[in-house]
Amino acid sequence: MFVDDGVMDIRIVNLRAIAILLVVIGHSIILYDPSWGLYYSEVSMPLFESIKHYLINPVQMPIFFFISGFLFYHSVNSKKELSFSKFFRSKFFRLIVPYFCIALLWMNPIKWLVHAPGYANISDLKFVILYQTLFSGHLGHLWYLPTLFGVFAVAFLCELFFKHYIRSSWHTSFHVALLFIFFILHYVAPYSPSWFCLSSIANYMVYFYGGIIFNVLLINRIIVLPPPKVGILLCWLASLGGAICIESIRVFFILVFVVSSYLLLPASTNRLMKSLSDNSYGIYLFHSPLIYIIYTYFKDSNPWLVLFLNFIVMGGLAWLLTIVVSKSRLKFIVGN
Repeated sequence: MFVDDGVMDIRIVNLRAIAILLVVIGHSIILYDPSWGLYYSEVSMPLFESIKHYLINPVQMPIFFFISGFLFYHSVNSKKELSFSKFFRSKFFRLIVPYFCIALLWMNPIKWLVHAPGYANISDLKFVILYQTLFSGHLGHLWYLPTLFGVFAVAFLCELFFKHYIRSSWHTSFHVALLFIFFILHYVAPYSPSWFCLSSIANYMVYFYGGIIFNVLLINRIIVLPPPKVGILLCWLASLGGAICIESIRVFFILVFVVSSYLLLPASTNRLMKSLSDNSYGIYLFHSPLIYIIYTYFKDSNPWLVLFLNFIVMGGLAWLLTIVVSKSRLKFIVGN
């Protein structure tokens, strides 16, 4: 997690901490989003529905892809030789191995035990393992892992092409050109096949490459820190409004919003934010299945109680599990 001068980029640490908080809050109140369609509550909560629909849904996952692209570019840019086989293996063990571990040992057993939608009529846990995980496409929150794996593979192949066939002085121009291609790909994503997360890869590639472009601009001093805060704040507010109100070009406003958020964040952090950032991967993996327990037994309870149980209790449990697992022999599950 470094920028070109070798100093840890604290703004990325803070941004990732905020991103995982948004995801956990989003999972905690998704019950009140009618578009979810898995669980229904007899208690309506328009406030939570609006927060989820307008403020969390548009930005929560694009931030993570942006951060991944930002860090990816520094990683490959700092290496003289790029080996696709080594890169492929490292990402396979960081993303695909945890995918199967969490799916088989955590997500599917929890959903099966509480008879979550799609699991209620399954009497055999072996059927869950063989069918739900491998064949049905019921990926749950784990869609993110194979999608990110595919995004990494595409980006790495692009970098290999640049390194071997494109002059270094032209790299920035070609990166910008690729960003426009991925803009177009984003809009054709709904028409892409869902097999192997191809539609998700097409959808989120633009945010990942946005992170690459932003890092390129920082490295080439086209963007100089610190920026004028008042102008960035106005840009942040305008981009958030655009992302909410103008769906046709939402992807552009979201990229501006993420960049503005990065620029507004302080170049200092604290132990809480650093711990959230360092453990964000594990929190993401462990938290989502836990909400099915709450939604099974408390879906018609007071929405504030549901939020407390999901965000504080289950979020805290996911955080604790991540810390424990990261210090054990199973640390590979949380990417360590």
